Amino acid sequence: MSSYFPIPNNFQICTRNDLSIESSITVFNYPNNSLLRNINKKRDKIYYYVYFLNNNKWVKCYQKECVYGNYLEIKRSELNIPKEMFAVAIPSFNKNQQDELDILFKPSSTKNDMCPVAERASYNFYINNSITSFQGEYPYELALDKRYSFFSFDSLRLDRDVNSKTFLILINLNKDPRKKDFHKVYFYKSSNKSLLKEIIVRSNSIKNICISDICEHNNSIIDPTFITCSSTTFIPIYVTIQDDNSNYQISVEHTHPPAEMFWGETKYKSLKKLKSNWILK
Repeated sequence: MSSYFPIPNNFQICTRNDLSIESSITVFNYPNNSLLRNINKKRDKIYYYVYFLNNNKWVKCYQKECVYGNYLEIKRSELNIPKEMFAVAIPSFNKNQQDELDILFKPSSTKNDMCPVAERASYNFYINNSITSFQGEYPYELALDKRYSFFSFDSLRLDRDVNSKTFLILINLNKDPRKKDFHKVYFYKSSNKSLLKEIIVRSNSIKNICISDICEHNNSIIDPTFITCSSTTFIPIYVTIQDDNSNYQISVEHTHPPAEMFWGETKYKSLKKLKSNWILK
């Protein structure tokens, strides 16, 4: 399974308009997971491209070679594009990818065996001198023109008091730059399924939401908020900022797709039941 790597936008925190969360991704030319005897099978150079969405085209704004065993950090602030533009990094063994694309090409894979683990990048978030990261990706299959749904919950939040905030980053990617549909994302209280908030998110976008302003952290363990969408899917990232007298700490968490909560022959029956109960609209 090959992967795209959308690059989150830098964004300002709610309490300080002059302070931003900055993002980058660290990408590799090295198999993330492989048997030891297979680890050095591939030694090809790979090229990382960054394309941004401009009207109905994907436009190249970055290209760099990465030799086998090396890595690159791609900082959002160093891309010469408007801050609100959607940007995605793509690995390719082709060093001559076009400057403009009508459809994103399929990412190249650095895998050298049949390991089912997806190829990943390090997603990094900075605030002042603090940094946090996690390993993530946007699977190629999710970027195809298929109908998906989305389900997540906020139990991993870490905003424990008034000096902390949690932001939910929703990432949606489609290979086709003309896909700009509007989708309704719902926030529900799990105990009684009451609607807390409805937000509109577009295809091919990265949406930053201050979830602390929607629902209190105190209830996120015993009465979590469920976040759902019936018309598309997202990669959800939860970023928490703790302000201790302007000494900032930052942490990041993410939830897995519902299909990964189950195992065995009845996996998809359980998944269907879960979605029928919680993807309400």
